[in-house]
Amino acid sequence: MKYLLLVFALIIALVPTSLTAQQKAHPSAKFISESKSVGIPLDIDNNIIRMKVRINGSRELTMIFDTGASVTGIDEHFVKELGLKTTSDTLKGSGTGGNFTGKYVKTSTISVEGVEVYNQPLAAFKINSPPGFDFDGIIGYDFIKAFVVEIDYEKKTMTLRDPKTYVYRGKGEIVPLNLVGRKTPLVKMTMKVNGRPAFPVNLELDGGFDGAFVLNSPTVKKRNLGSAFKDVVERTNRGAGGDQQLVMVQFALVRFGSIFLDRPPVGLAFDTVRAGAATNNDGIIGGEVLRRFKVIIDYSRQRMIIKRNKAFNEPYVTDDSE
Repeated sequence: MKYLLLVFALIIALVPTSLTAQQKAHPSAKFISESKSVGIPLDIDNNIIRMKVRINGSRELTMIFDTGASVTGIDEHFVKELGLKTTSDTLKGSGTGGNFTGKYVKTSTISVEGVEVYNQPLAAFKINSPPGFDFDGIIGYDFIKAFVVEIDYEKKTMTLRDPKTYVYRGKGEIVPLNLVGRKTPLVKMTMKVNGRPAFPVNLELDGGFDGAFVLNSPTVKKRNLGSAFKDVVERTNRGAGGDQQLVMVQFALVRFGSIFLDRPPVGLAFDTVRAGAATNNDGIIGGEVLRRFKVIIDYSRQRMIIKRNKAFNEPYVTDDSE
């Protein structure tokens, strides 16, 4: 049995006990230029996207762009540093490895060069970052939905566009996103194990996860996947709630739309509680897949548009340290 350490995986589903103040917030973006779009540089480390933002005109903070986060959040120590005011609403979060609690901050303004988002819901909680991977917070649902977000992994750039004026004229693959009653999008896919029929899954699009795929324990049990593989390795996911142990295997293929991924690595979770035991999705798809495309995320039209880049046929990275 081989043990592998996953450098970083951040999977957050924030479940508030009360949303009174947050439900009243309607984030809106104000562009400085008339073109209604801005381009910003990205720091992409181990498939995780980090971007520079300011909160209420603060110094630059480093935030992870995370479609798997239902709210934008910062480390709790910034409440005092930035002079933020918290509400009476208590945050209860569920992430990889465990649960956690925090506070909601009164709506704030989040800005990047060339655009500001007003009435931005914000949460504050303790962030467990791995050694050597520093960040101050997470960009989640409410910020993302204010834009059409174009991510170019090759050029390490992000373009934020106004959804009201955006028109797509390219030739990329349009992949529907399910956001009905959700703040983290689901993607319909088909997965196949050698010697078995293919089966459908609904996977959460999780830009804060650096790996390829993880299937939750109810799906693993339903498909009897624990007995389908002889060659397995153990691996650790580090997330908002702590660490999670996975069994890593290799599937025959995964398909979404007309895209086929040959022999991708998949983590099998056997959790009995928390994120790895979730039943509102079958698992997650992360950055080790997304980096193979130019990606456009358009929550306003519940879709993602992907176009293959030069990394599409590269081997999957499954072992960052021996």
